[in-house]
Amino acid sequence: MTENVPASAPQEQPAPQPIAYWRGQPISPEAAAAERAKLIGDEAYTKALLAGDQTKSKELADLWQIAKGRAPAGPSTVADIEKQTVDRVELARLTHAAALRSSAEFSDRAVEQIVGLRPIPQAEREIAQQRLAAMQRDEAFVKRYLAGDRQAALEYKAAAICARGMPVGSLEDIRRWEAAHSSSAQR
Repeated sequence: MTENVPASAPQEQPAPQPIAYWRGQPISPEAAAAERAKLIGDEAYTKALLAGDQTKSKELADLWQIAKGRAPAGPSTVADIEKQTVDRVELARLTHAAALRSSAEFSDRAVEQIVGLRPIPQAEREIAQQRLAAMQRDEAFVKRYLAGDRQAALEYKAAAICARGMPVGSLEDIRRWEAAHSSSAQR
């Protein structure tokens, strides 16, 4: 049967290992088995495990699952689910802030206001919408923007964020936001 296979036929490649994560880092089944063995060999770790430490028990169970090529079990309590939700929201916030810093020359304070959704007055929103519309109608501006002009991109991004991304609020809403973020206002 193998005589009929042309020499140039592609050879079967082994399936890629599934990616599993442990403590937020990717880990292979082999590394998971080695880590599990290391933890079991750690006298203090084993003593805490035998004393009923649920965190250590879950770690070993997760490593066992990963070593067998399976994803570890998901969260088992409401508190675990809430923690994962908070962690995801924080990761999204940090990712958004990093994207703003890398794509535009916003100050740290401006990034905090954008990511923290600081309210803006309705008049400021209307001015930004008018500015955005004017930029879109200005052929010279559009050409600069499409040619990669960094200043044009920054102007457009700032106007678009104010026109579309920031919530509108009263002066009292803005004061409340500022009071809640007063520790960072000192910077």
